[in-house]
Amino acid sequence: MKRILLSILMLLAIPAWGAAVCEQDATGQSVCLDTPARRIVSLAPNITELLFAAGAGTHIAGVDSYSTYPAAANEITTIGGFPNISVEALLALQPDLVVVWAGVTSPQLSEKIESLGIRVFHLGQTTIPDVAASIRTLGRLAGTETVANRNADAFLSRYETLHDRYADRTPVSVFFEIWHAPLRTVGGRHLTSQAIALCGGKNVFADQKVNVPAVGLESLLARNPDAIVSTDRVGNDQDIHQRWQKLTVLEAVREQQLISLPDKLISLPTPRMLDGTEMLCEQLQAIRDNHQPPKQLIAGNTE
Repeated sequence: MKRILLSILMLLAIPAWGAAVCEQDATGQSVCLDTPARRIVSLAPNITELLFAAGAGTHIAGVDSYSTYPAAANEITTIGGFPNISVEALLALQPDLVVVWAGVTSPQLSEKIESLGIRVFHLGQTTIPDVAASIRTLGRLAGTETVANRNADAFLSRYETLHDRYADRTPVSVFFEIWHAPLRTVGGRHLTSQAIALCGGKNVFADQKVNVPAVGLESLLARNPDAIVSTDRVGNDQDIHQRWQKLTVLEAVREQQLISLPDKLISLPTPRMLDGTEMLCEQLQAIRDNHQPPKQLIAGNTE
C-alpha cells in the first residue's frame, strides 16, 4: 500500500512541462505535442520576438534571417529568409515545432515542412490585443506560461492605458503611407489602422476591405487628411518631407503635419508595436494641441 501511495505522489510531483499540450492555430487546426516544445524554429521576425516575450527564447533552435530582435536572436542559427528558407537546414535542427506567420508564410512551405513529419503552428493576429493572446499561446506550447502570462498582462495593461488616454479625443484624420510609388496604405482591418484608432485618429481609407490597398492620388486629395504618417522603411532614401513637399494642396503637407515612425515599431505585431503606437499618439496629440508641427522622429537603433 505504501508503494502505491509513493508512486501516486511521484506522479503528482512530475513538473508541468512534462504534460502534453494541444493548441488551436490560426488555420483552425489543433496542434498537439506530447510534451512542451524544446526545439522551436521561427520563420518570421515577429514570431521570434513573441517567443522571447513568452519566455521561450532559450527553446528557439533556429530563426529566419530577418529575426534580429532581441539581441539574443542574433546568436541563434539562421535558416534563410523568406522566400528562400532552407528546408534542409531546418531539418538539420531537428525541431519539435515550427511556428509560422499565418497569411504571410507561404502555404507551400508550411505544407512541405508538415509532409516531413514536423509539426507546424500558424500564428496570426487580427487585433492588437491578439498580440497578448499569441504570447500566452506560445507560452503554453513551450511550457513557459508564468513568464508568458506576466508579459501578456503587461501588454494588455499598456494597451488599455493608451486607449483610456487617447481613443476618445478629438479625431485627427490620418493617411498612413506604406509605399510611395505606387501609393499604398492600410485598410480598416489592418493592425496599423487599429493603432491609429487607438490614438484617436481616423484612417481616411478605413473603408477599404483590402489590408494593403493601392490608392490613387486623386482619392487622397479628396480625403485631404490632417496628417500623413509613414515609416523609415519607405522612400528610397528620401524622408517624408522630401516625398510630399510639392503637394501643398494637402492640409497635412501645408501644415507640415508629417510623421515618420520606426517601421519595426508600428508594422509588426509584437509587444514593441505599442512603442510605435505611443509615439504616434503623442504626435497626433501635438496636432490637436496646435503645438509646433511634429518633427520627423529619429528611429534610432530598432534592430
